[in-house]
Amino acid sequence: MKKLFILLQIFLLMLLTSNFAFAETYTYNGITKNHSYSLKFPTDYKVITTGDNIQNFAKNDKTAEIVLTVKEFEGQTYSQAINSYLDKDTELVKIEDFVFTSNADLLAKKATYNGEKEFQITFIKRGNLIISITIPPAQDAIAQSIYDSFSFTDEWHQYIDFDSKFTFIFPAGLEIKNSADRVELVKSGQYQSEIFEVGIFKETSLEDAAEKAEEDNENLKEEKEIEFHGINKAILAIYNNEDINKKLGRVIVENNSTSISLTSVNLEDNFPHFNYYDEHVLEMLTSFEFFDIAGQYHAYLFFPDVRDNHPNAEAINDLSQSKVISGYPDGTFDPDGLINRAELTKLVVKSKLEPKIEDYKDCFPDVKDQWFAPYICYAKEKKWVEGYKDNKFHPEQNINRVEALKIILNAFFADLKPSDKEAPEKELAKDIDQNGWYYEYFHFADSKSLLDKSHVLLNEDGTYFYYPDKNITRKEVAETIYRSLKVQ
Repeated sequence: MKKLFILLQIFLLMLLTSNFAFAETYTYNGITKNHSYSLKFPTDYKVITTGDNIQNFAKNDKTAEIVLTVKEFEGQTYSQAINSYLDKDTELVKIEDFVFTSNADLLAKKATYNGEKEFQITFIKRGNLIISITIPPAQDAIAQSIYDSFSFTDEWHQYIDFDSKFTFIFPAGLEIKNSADRVELVKSGQYQSEIFEVGIFKETSLEDAAEKAEEDNENLKEEKEIEFHGINKAILAIYNNEDINKKLGRVIVENNSTSISLTSVNLEDNFPHFNYYDEHVLEMLTSFEFFDIAGQYHAYLFFPDVRDNHPNAEAINDLSQSKVISGYPDGTFDPDGLINRAELTKLVVKSKLEPKIEDYKDCFPDVKDQWFAPYICYAKEKKWVEGYKDNKFHPEQNINRVEALKIILNAFFADLKPSDKEAPEKELAKDIDQNGWYYEYFHFADSKSLLDKSHVLLNEDGTYFYYPDKNITRKEVAETIYRSLKVQ
């Protein structure tokens, strides 16, 4: 009985310390000059505002006990924000860099102070803005849930280089093009325009980097030391572009024998980028920081919930790179989430082409001119999909593994016929019906290693249950499409 009681306590603690420690919430939205953020808090708590830049989250009872404080610092460096908590009775013990994971990775600093008692503050930088959040004590599950719910809600993303250990933010509308020694942010369109560039020069001093950053059509004209928001070694290098006889600037900074060059704001109108982006470039420059994180960290290419060590990372990242798949508005992919018939059909069709909206619609009673209509109607024309006995397609219905498999194989292997298969002497999947309508699809996919079997547990004799009638996940679909593209 005692053991059961302990297990019950552990279960309740897990519930309380998860991000869902409270079911009903309000959302606090903070808005500053260039950025916005949010936190979720229980409906029986309240927000107490102190001045223009401090929000206290407190119990809405007679005690009005403050459980969490959020403070905004605009136009200040990390050092200034961190030192603002010091007084004659409080000393700074240590500062550590870490990854704050909410809906996306954010590099942050954790400062530990010693006053009447030890306390810790998290500092998160966003361009010209720094947000500080008190770190709750381990036993305060509600405060921890509010803390964990923090996320930025602006249209900016954070670029993190864990090799050269630097980071900066960039507008979501820009596209990243990177290589071993260069990161370019471009505005996509008919004529791609470079907005911001980062040059990486390893084992290079600040002085030598200025010359190395000089491109073929440029002459280095001037170098001068500058103050660059707390980074000790920084210069502004001025170059003349000989092709059009205009000047451009690069901020160059150094850290641990690695120098980094950064596109500066325009020195002359419309060069090297449009004036519209000057404010964005300034914010990107201001956001640039070096960092030092100890321990192992798994980076990600597109989605924070698809790390480099995720078993389906190669498939998901490849399809994202080729614009076949996309994530959700919060930036995640949700690899374990379910997928409906409309979403699956869109992925299959987009892996081949983008049908014209005006050409494909009204192909089922429940498929008219919705966002999914061009994909479903195109797939129907190609005989990749069909409706149910009621003649409807049921686009919002989740799709199971073998139904999804049939649509994918119809699209990628149009010539597949029952006669093409040779049934194995013994079917290792114990729940696969060799007389079932789906068997030719399953066997073909299995023989070509197209199936994601991450959910499968093998028995000692090599048999397993595939669960063909269970709903398929987004990661399984991505993996099967990716493998199909490779074996075509």
